[in-house]
Amino acid sequence: MDEIPPNSSLILPTRSVLTSHSFHHHIRFTSRAQHQLFSSSLVHRAVLTTIATTTTATTTTTTTTTTTTTMTSFLLKVLLLAMIGLSSAAVLPREPLRARAIGSPVNTALPTGKSTTPPQTVAYFGQFGKLGVDSLSKFCSSTEIDIIVLAFVNVFKGAGGLPGMNLGVYCDSKIAGTDLLNCPDIGKEITACQAAGKKVLLSLGGEDEEQNSLPDDQSATELGDNLWKLFGEGKGLEAKRPFGGALIDGFDIGIPNGSLTRGIRLDNENKDPLGYPKLISTLRANFKTGTKKYYISAAPQCPMPDKSVGEAVYKVDYLFIQHYNNPACQLGGFVNSFKAWSADIAAHTTAGTKVFAGFPGSSTAAGQGYATHGEMKKYVAEVRGLPNFGGVMVWDVVHAAGNVESGKSFLQAMRESLA
Repeated sequence: MDEIPPNSSLILPTRSVLTSHSFHHHIRFTSRAQHQLFSSSLVHRAVLTTIATTTTATTTTTTTTTTTTTMTSFLLKVLLLAMIGLSSAAVLPREPLRARAIGSPVNTALPTGKSTTPPQTVAYFGQFGKLGVDSLSKFCSSTEIDIIVLAFVNVFKGAGGLPGMNLGVYCDSKIAGTDLLNCPDIGKEITACQAAGKKVLLSLGGEDEEQNSLPDDQSATELGDNLWKLFGEGKGLEAKRPFGGALIDGFDIGIPNGSLTRGIRLDNENKDPLGYPKLISTLRANFKTGTKKYYISAAPQCPMPDKSVGEAVYKVDYLFIQHYNNPACQLGGFVNSFKAWSADIAAHTTAGTKVFAGFPGSSTAAGQGYATHGEMKKYVAEVRGLPNFGGVMVWDVVHAAGNVESGKSFLQAMRESLA
């Protein structure tokens, strides 16, 4: 083994025999705590045992002394290597920085409980706006939005046995023999959005509950596989992909929104959300075959529990809680409602599900529950310290962009609420 350089923090004595006392004087510690940690460690005990053994051995003969001294040096170096895991004392030669310099202090601070992921803003797009005035790329260029959700895949099994879509005024050309839309330009905008650092999700929902129900697991599996082939990295339906080669970043499960859209009916006649968990597990299995990270979100109404989704809320990455169109948990009831959701999700998940506060973008975006810019900021301030707080969601982006108070849009107010 190479000799330890003279500029290292360990200096071996020149005499042939080490004692426990002299050993302590040849290691430099940067703090009393480090010295105490080393003194109480198993490595320290092993070192002293080695010293004691070799000290006894040196009384035999000069030859033995020389041999055991060399062995002592060797064993000490080996044992000192193990010290790195027990102490932050600088006992090895200094080397160029890698991920962390060898011997440098290790951060042992306990976690604060708060999320390390910055809160994000989410906005739905696709059901409102004017062609030529509003566009996906327009909103993707905004610094106020982190995640854009396209609405909707509103038919789960339509013509040709495939899903169907509705993107309002933004795309109305259909792919022959299906209810799918042919939207190559939106595909290009999706790619541009992602290049700008935005996530683009695709929402499953709409007003026609008969067209977007999941009565059983077989229906859910079929839908999950078709969505992966049409909007993800699956193979087999390349000629029918609505957005061409663009890949969305995940799927959002419905946004029940009163008269605007009633979302997905994920239940059978007994109102059990049978299809929802199976849809999620199918999508998750497909995601594992992809080349990038994909997400699943859900947008339940604020009353707990939301019977339309059941325990499936514990299986998503993002939860966009709609704090509107439900008097008991909107406005005055917002804080208690959000805290209850946060606690429930924290108690049932370990995968880091983020909970978002959902608001209508203007007084006309929802039937009731609109919060002004100032009210929204006040509510968010009361819950943003929760460990699993994810950010703010708005329905929808066109309403929010056009809702201006004191020269600032609702989108800008959302961003400011998270600053």
